[in-house]
Amino acid sequence: MAAIVLRQVHPEFPLNGQILALVATLAVIGFYVAVSLVTCRRPHDMDKLLHRGRYALAEDGIPLPEVVKPPRTWQSLIGVITIWFEWGGIRDLGRLFSRLGNKRGDSDDDGEMVKNDPNP
Repeated sequence: MAAIVLRQVHPEFPLNGQILALVATLAVIGFYVAVSLVTCRRPHDMDKLLHRGRYALAEDGIPLPEVVKPPRTWQSLIGVITIWFEWGGIRDLGRLFSRLGNKRGDSDDDGEMVKNDPNP
């Protein structure tokens, strides 16, 4: 947005929106890292911050019971489904690259879309 306004005000402005977005992103990342390095004095206990593990509390202040793992049959089923989808994805990716390797380019194709409608 800033690049559009700057180009309206100064037509010879050398940066476009993508470059300005990159500069803004790098500036924010640098600022975040600098503030983190300056203000971090010791590591924080994330379990205490997020009320996990021995710090877990119910809404009424009573510690929560330990999490019960799902039965072995459900774990097995989830594992089989995961492997099924991974195998299908790898197979489809192989097919994609195979088709792309066999595809022939058309040197006359310049990417232009032409509307063949005689009645505009």
